[in-house]
Amino acid sequence: MRLEHWWYAIPLRLRSLFRRKRVEQELEEEFRFHFDQLVAQEMAASKTVEEARRAAYRAMDGIERQKENCRDMRRVPYIESLVDDFRQGFRAIVRTPRFAAAVIDSRPGSRSEHRGLQCGGRGAVAAAAVSACG
Repeated sequence: MRLEHWWYAIPLRLRSLFRRKRVEQELEEEFRFHFDQLVAQEMAASKTVEEARRAAYRAMDGIERQKENCRDMRRVPYIESLVDDFRQGFRAIVRTPRFAAAVIDSRPGSRSEHRGLQCGGRGAVAAAAVSACG
C-alpha cells in the first residue's frame, strides 16, 4: 500500500480502537440517516410507511450485516481479539501460577526436557539427546 494510505488509515484505526463507543454511535447515526433517506424516497414513490420501510430494509440488504461489513473493513476486530487473548492468558496465569510455570517449563527446548538423559542411550528420545549433546 502507498504511504499516503497508511498516513490516513492508521489514525482512523486507532480511533476505532480507543474510541469505540463514539465510532459505533457515528456508524449508527450514518446508517439511520441513509435508512431514513431511503424511506423518504419510497414514500415519495407513493408507498405507505410500512411498505417504504420494508423496501428500505431490502435495499440496504440488512442494516446489521452492513454494519458488520463496515466494522470488518476497519480491521480492528483482529487487534481486539489479540488484546482479548492476551488478557485472558494473563488472567489464567494469575489464577493458576503453578500450572502456568509447569507449562512454560515443559515447552520444547526447555532445560528440564534434557534432565536425566545421558548421551548414547537407545530410542528416539536418546537419539535426540545424542544429537543435542554433540
